[in-house]
Amino acid sequence: MTNTVSHSGTALNSANPFISKSVHSISGSSKFAGKLNKGDLISFGSYPQNNGDVKEPLEWKVLEVNGNEVFLVSRYGIDCRQYYHEQWAKITWEDSDLRKWLNDDFLKVAFSEEEQERILLSEVVNDNNPEEDTKGGNDTRDRLFILSVSEAEKYFESERERSCRPTALARYHGAWANIGRTCWWWLRSPGGHQDYVVNVGPEGELYLNGYHANSDFYAVRPAMRLNLGEITGTQDNDKAPEDPGTAGSTVSQEEQPAVPELKKGDRVKFGRYPYYDGKTMKPVEWLVLEADGDEAIFLSCYGLDFRQYYLNGKDVSWESCDLRRWLNEDFLKTAFSEAEQEWIVPSDVRDDPASDNSAPSGNSTRDQVFCLSASEAAQYLGSAMERQCLPTDLSKQKGASFGAFGHTWWWLRSPGENPAHVANIDPDGRFSLMSANVTSDFCAVRPALRIRLSQNTSAPESKLAGVITEDQAVSVKAAPEFNSKLEYYTFGSYPQNGDAREPLEWLVLKTEGDRALLLSRYGIDLRCYREDRGNALWSLWKNSDVREWLNGDFLKAAFSEEEQQRIMLTKLVNDRNECGIPKPNNVLTGKLADCFSDRSRAQEPAGIKNTQDRIFCLSIADTERYFKTPPERQCRITEHARKQVRNYNFGNGSEGWWLRCSPGKFGMNTLFVSCFGVAGNCSGNKMLAVRPALWVQL
Repeated sequence: MTNTVSHSGTALNSANPFISKSVHSISGSSKFAGKLNKGDLISFGSYPQNNGDVKEPLEWKVLEVNGNEVFLVSRYGIDCRQYYHEQWAKITWEDSDLRKWLNDDFLKVAFSEEEQERILLSEVVNDNNPEEDTKGGNDTRDRLFILSVSEAEKYFESERERSCRPTALARYHGAWANIGRTCWWWLRSPGGHQDYVVNVGPEGELYLNGYHANSDFYAVRPAMRLNLGEITGTQDNDKAPEDPGTAGSTVSQEEQPAVPELKKGDRVKFGRYPYYDGKTMKPVEWLVLEADGDEAIFLSCYGLDFRQYYLNGKDVSWESCDLRRWLNEDFLKTAFSEAEQEWIVPSDVRDDPASDNSAPSGNSTRDQVFCLSASEAAQYLGSAMERQCLPTDLSKQKGASFGAFGHTWWWLRSPGENPAHVANIDPDGRFSLMSANVTSDFCAVRPALRIRLSQNTSAPESKLAGVITEDQAVSVKAAPEFNSKLEYYTFGSYPQNGDAREPLEWLVLKTEGDRALLLSRYGIDLRCYREDRGNALWSLWKNSDVREWLNGDFLKAAFSEEEQQRIMLTKLVNDRNECGIPKPNNVLTGKLADCFSDRSRAQEPAGIKNTQDRIFCLSIADTERYFKTPPERQCRITEHARKQVRNYNFGNGSEGWWLRCSPGKFGMNTLFVSCFGVAGNCSGNKMLAVRPALWVQL
C-alpha cells in the first residue's frame, strides 16, 4: 500500500491579500513537505462522526510547531465519554477511564499502524488545580491526552477560540450543546474537589471548580504531538499567520498567484483592530456576504466595538449620526493601513426604512465603511441564527449587552418606528425597531464594507501591513450536521414583532408516535399568574389567570379551527411544591430543586386537583426532565412581549417564565424559572413571560 501526503493551496503572501491559506492532509508514514503554522488545520486519521459506522477524516487544529513536531487538538468534540465511571471517586488523569480509552480503543480505531507510529509519546504534566490546589496526581506518558487548564489558557487566546462544536456522533452519545451548538468539553485537570474535573463551557469559559468525573454529557477533544518527518525548506515556527511579522517583501505583478474565488459564507481576515484589550492589534475576521466578479461585500464576524448611534439624543438619520462619522474616520484609520484602504471601494449607501411603519429615511450617502440596513440584513443573513452575533471582549468591556448565550445586540442603519429610534438585531437574531433609541448604550457595531479583490493599479507596489487570509472554516468542510434534540416546529401564529401575526416556533420536547409535546421557543407574552387574588389563600394552576388565558383568548387568537382540532386535551398532574423556600445564593446549580431548602415548607391544601387542558405551562418536574442545565432553561421574549414591560432584563437577554407548580414560598406565591435558568418564587400578580406547552397531533 502506498501512503500519500498531500499539500494543497498557496503560500501566504502580503502583496495580494486574498491568497488562500494552506490546507494540509497527512496520512501513513510519508514525510510531510509543507509548512505549518499555529491555527492551521490538519486532516489525520479517521473516526465515525455522523452517527454511523462509516469513518470520516479527523480534523486537527495546530496549537504549536516545534521543528519536525506539531502539537494538535481535535477541531470538534469527537465523542462523548465519562472521565471516570464511578461517582464520588477521588480520581486523577493517571487512573481515569478517559485516558485508558484514548490510548487503547480510540487509538486503534482512529489510526492505522503507520499513523500510530507518527504519534509521539508525550510527557504529560498533571498540575494541581490552580485555585483549590486539588492534586493533579502523577505525571504520565501518553500518545493521546486532553488539554490541561494551563494548556487551554496558553494555546487559545480567547474564550471564543476555545469554544467547540460536537460531532453528530458526540451529540448522539449525549454531549450537551447550547443553542449556538457549541458544547462542554473535558480538561484533564482536577476540579475544586478530588472527584471533580475542570471543563470548558460552550462559550469557551473555564469552569475551574469543575463537575463530577462521572458526568455523561461532556465532549472529548483529544490532543497529541505528531512527528512530521523531515520538512523541506525553511520554517519559522514562532510566527502564526496573523503575526505582524509575517508580512513579507513585495511580490511583482508577474509573480502574483491567482486570486481565489470567494463565495458567500466564506470568512477572510483583513485589517487589524484592538478588539481584545483595546491595545493589542489583532486581525479582523469578516464574513463574505456577496462576491460578484471583482468585488465582494464583507461584514465583520463579531460585534467589534461598542458605540452609541448618536450622542445628543435628538432625532437623527444615518447621514448625520456619530456612528457613521466614527466608522469612516477613526475606525477606518485605526483598522486599515493606507495600502489596505486602497482595497476598500466607496459605496452608495441608501438609508432604507426598516418597515412600512418606520420613520422616514434620510439621504443616501457615500461611505467606505457602513452598517447594514434592515433590508440588507434580511437579504444576506436569511435566518435568525445567521444574524446572531458574538461581541468581542473590547465591546463587552465598553458596555455592549449580551444575551443568555453570549450573543449581542448590534446596530443597523435603518430608522426605527420613530426618528428617535434605530433598528437593530437582538441576541436572538430578530429585528427590533423599538428597543434602541439613538443614544442607547447596549448595541455593538458590526462594520460592513465593499472590497476590490484584484490588485489596485494605483498602488501596484504597495506593501500591506496585514495579511488577508481565508479563515480555517473556508478551507475545510463544514462541521457535521447534528441530530439535535433542539428541533423546532412551526405551528400557529401570534404577534411577535408588532401587531402582525407571525408563525410560532416550538421546541420539540418529546415525541410519541404521531404526536409531540411542544414548548414555545420564546416567551410569547407577559401575563400575571393571577392578577386579582382576592381572598384566595393559594395561588393554584386550576384557578390561575394564565390557564384561563391560554385555553381561551390565546387558543382562539393563535390557532385556526383546524389547528385547534390537532391540539390534544391533556390530563395534567399538578404537583405539590415539594421544594420548600428558595436558597437565594444557589443560582448556578444544575437542578431546579436544589434552589430550595427543606425548612419552612409551605403547607399546601389537602386537595390540589389535576386538570385537563389543551394548553398549559410546564411543571417543575417537566422542566427538570427536559432541561438538564440552567442555560437550557433560559428564555428570551418576543418584541411584542417586551413592549409590555419596562424592566426587561437587558443584562443577559432572558426573562423569567411561569411554571404551573404551586404554591411557592408562601401560598399566594407561584414558582417560575428565573432569567438565570433556576427556580424562584414570587407573587402571582407579577408580570412574567408565558411559554405555552401543548401536545399536538402531527
